[in-house]
Amino acid sequence: MTDPKTGEVTEGIRILWGSVLSATLSFLITAAVVYFLMVLPMAKYLARRPPCRRRRRACRRRWR
Repeated sequence: MTDPKTGEVTEGIRILWGSVLSATLSFLITAAVVYFLMVLPMAKYLARRPPCRRRRRACRRRWR
């Protein structure tokens, strides 16, 4: 890249901070939606379910 004021060649990579911020926010929003709409309800459902230890078939039929 060349500096438009001096015409000097500079090295490095320009970081587009707007793109970085946008990608970060998109990731955080998506992660929050997945957590609150999928992970949290499933954890609550599994916590209410009684544990099945010996009779798996009977337990599966009862909770379907």
